[in-house]
Amino acid sequence: MISNIGITKRAHISRRKYDTIYKCFVEDIPASKASKIVNVNRNTTNRYYKIFRTVMLNSAIQERIEVNLHNGIEIDESYF
Repeated sequence: MISNIGITKRAHISRRKYDTIYKCFVEDIPASKASKIVNVNRNTTNRYYKIFRTVMLNSAIQERIEVNLHNGIEIDESYF
């Protein structure tokens, strides 16, 4: 889970709201709709969505480094 990585600091929302925002992100619910579901400001949801995307990008980059793939293209989970 993203919160275990230590990147997010839930300064002003409860753990329950944070978890609900995360679930909305995973289920591909737009940030504006997620903010209504969680009952938080849209900017708060946008901020957390951006954090989640950043973590995903960093993870993908790390994975490419670990498999020593620098200029490959991924097609159907195969590297060329």
